[in-house]
Amino acid sequence: MSFFRKTRDSIEIEVYPKEGESTDSLIRRFRKKVNNSGILKEARKHDFYEKPSAVRRRKKVEATIRCRSEESKKEKIQENER
Repeated sequence: MSFFRKTRDSIEIEVYPKEGESTDSLIRRFRKKVNNSGILKEARKHDFYEKPSAVRRRKKVEATIRCRSEESKKEKIQENER
């Protein structure tokens, strides 16, 4: 059994060993939980100070990329329907 416990400033991930489970598979499950939770991504984001103007600029670029990819997906779907 594993679960996420959110404390005031951090998120703790706990992974309990299953009966007869090797340490390699336990570590693999832990790494998977960490990657899926986004803890490392969040830590890297806060690694350095980012000016508010840079944050706005980055979010705007991300939004345009997301919008373009959604439009291309819609176009591909429309082409497949023909």
